[in-house]
Amino acid sequence: MWLRRLELLSGVFGGALGLAALGIALYAPTDELCTNTPGPEIRGGCYSVSLVQAQGLASLSLAIALFGGFSLGIAVFSVSHTFFRHRVLLILLWTCTVLLGAVTLLALLSIGIYFMPADALALLASIVGTVAALQRVPARA
Repeated sequence: MWLRRLELLSGVFGGALGLAALGIALYAPTDELCTNTPGPEIRGGCYSVSLVQAQGLASLSLAIALFGGFSLGIAVFSVSHTFFRHRVLLILLWTCTVLLGAVTLLALLSIGIYFMPADALALLASIVGTVAALQRVPARA
């Protein structure tokens, strides 16, 4: 029983943490841009820009779809597997976990580092779901 609860909590928190990491990675000020205007009075300044401001939202749509979709899939499939206990749901949970880990490794040098805690919780949810599925439930009279 406690394994199911652990699967549920780690899956939901892993998915939520993945979506939060996506928001932070895209909209947190991560770069600084300095400008100077030519003329008799040199005016310039530095200001912080986010990844969306630097690259544009359209160029990041694939990353948003991948990271957001896999994070949401982890949350949905861990909850579904906890309540319905179908093997297909566990396979889908493992698929989302492995694909989120692969995408995180591919983007490790840019925004992938933000998703490491979500990957760890997703892996925990998948392992605990597998262990819980392999346990035999004693028959009750």
